[in-house]
Amino acid sequence: MKTEIFPLDIATGPAFCNRVQERALLKNNIELNTHTILYAPRRFGKTSLVFKVCDELGRSKDKITCINLDLMWVSSMEDVLQLLLKEASKALSIMLPKYEQALLLLKELAKNIEASVKLSASGAGVGSSVELDLKARKVAPDTIIEVLDTLDAVAQRNEHKLVFFLDEFQQIAELPGKHSIEAAFRAAAQKATYLTYFFSGSIRHMLSLMFEDKARPLYHMCDHVSVERISKQDYLEHIDNAAKMTWKKPLGADVIHVILNLTARHPYYVNALCRKLFLLATLPTEESVRDTWHHYASREEKRFMSEFGRLSTVQKKLLQALCLYPTDKPASGGFLRKAGINSGSLNKSLERLYTLDMIYKKADGVIEPIDPVILYGIQQAHQ
Repeated sequence: MKTEIFPLDIATGPAFCNRVQERALLKNNIELNTHTILYAPRRFGKTSLVFKVCDELGRSKDKITCINLDLMWVSSMEDVLQLLLKEASKALSIMLPKYEQALLLLKELAKNIEASVKLSASGAGVGSSVELDLKARKVAPDTIIEVLDTLDAVAQRNEHKLVFFLDEFQQIAELPGKHSIEAAFRAAAQKATYLTYFFSGSIRHMLSLMFEDKARPLYHMCDHVSVERISKQDYLEHIDNAAKMTWKKPLGADVIHVILNLTARHPYYVNALCRKLFLLATLPTEESVRDTWHHYASREEKRFMSEFGRLSTVQKKLLQALCLYPTDKPASGGFLRKAGINSGSLNKSLERLYTLDMIYKKADGVIEPIDPVILYGIQQAHQ
């Protein structure tokens, strides 16, 4: 089976590029049971990073399992609980492969969880298997705590490390009863000994409020890790190695720099462009890279125009100015004149663009669009 070097979902094996510093930090936090917040825009490779870390730890340790809980589409406490029970049943099945043992232990540990077994989706035919099935007797914060405490207790008894990756966790802040849900996670996390929590989200300011506001239950509970763009040097090596595998020749720094400039080193778009380039029969040139990107970005234009069209006039002007004149001082007179907006409307418009996950402040303070397709579309329109 051919290995996908530039996947659009989770990057594993040779498809994973660098992140050495982040990997070392997260491994240390898992070993010390330090709960962590991962900050990064959407499609920046947070899930790939966590899975890579768990895979590497699993090679050096006997027992470690990553539980991935994607909260993007939850709309109620019941949704959160159902998703949690589904993933908890998978983790328990790994730690307790004999379901009779699992049922007895759950009966001992959990009062609000009803445990049973069922046939897998393959049915009762040849090759079918039994799955652990968990249901909540009541939808309440106490049940969330009980599920998490039970996972930690089973993990401790089996000396089996669990990493609980809660992706798009900021969605909790949009739910009815959000504070009680946040408080439930804090109560469980504070007691955990074998369960390490990684809270992740793509809307940084919302996630920050959840963990940095003194009035919120999760205040000051976690270490903070920011997942930035992969460096040019790391991408140069990664893409050039892929070229040698594909064409038996290096791609060359000049061509790779064009790829990285067009995609702004956004991990998703680097892979999206490269997977098209690496289908070519011959080595890409600077011209063919630009041509391929132009066709790709043009096909994305409908999505870009839909997102752009939902903005107010001031927000559109601000986004366009940030594309054309990146700055770390958006309140300066010079930038406001170029943008054609007044200082009174700046902060509200900036906050809205952050909320929509359209702009991002880099480590050096410069604010720029997250999506290179939007950047390219606006720059093309103003040529």
